[in-house]
Amino acid sequence: MGEFREQSGGFSLLETVIAVGLFAGTVTVLLGLLPGLIRNAADASDAVAAQGLADGIRVELERLVASQGLDAVAAQVAPDNLRSQPTLRLAAARDGSRIRPWPEGVEAGRAPGDAGYFLIELRRYTSPPLAFEPGAPVLAVRVRLTWPCPAPGTAPGTLPPGGDVGFALAVVR
Repeated sequence: MGEFREQSGGFSLLETVIAVGLFAGTVTVLLGLLPGLIRNAADASDAVAAQGLADGIRVELERLVASQGLDAVAAQVAPDNLRSQPTLRLAAARDGSRIRPWPEGVEAGRAPGDAGYFLIELRRYTSPPLAFEPGAPVLAVRVRLTWPCPAPGTAPGTLPPGGDVGFALAVVR
């Protein structure tokens, strides 16, 4: 009647419940982190794409200079100390394949991957030695890229938050 049985090497019910609970908690935490990680990866991808647009923007500016002249293009680019003044704006596709004047480069109701994903604003430097003088051989500009680019007529605050990148470019006559 009072036989003693040896325990086999298996786990008890309590140990199994604790292990399953820890596993479920870990999986829940990891799944909770996933949307943020995906969003961060998308933001990093957009920032890298925006920085890669420098050559395309320079080519578009050179095209504008060839068709209109450097002085005419410089007149369209507002000084960097007058933020309220309208300036030359361009729009670029998310993959950088098309850079066009804004708002012509943007279509209302487009998907985020379509043309016009990046808004490019150009401003002239106002202090020497980078300040532009009419007849000068070089136009130095401050470039600010923001995304997503608003379609014409988009109400402020209706777009999801995006990012911005800035850099400088120079165009030669």
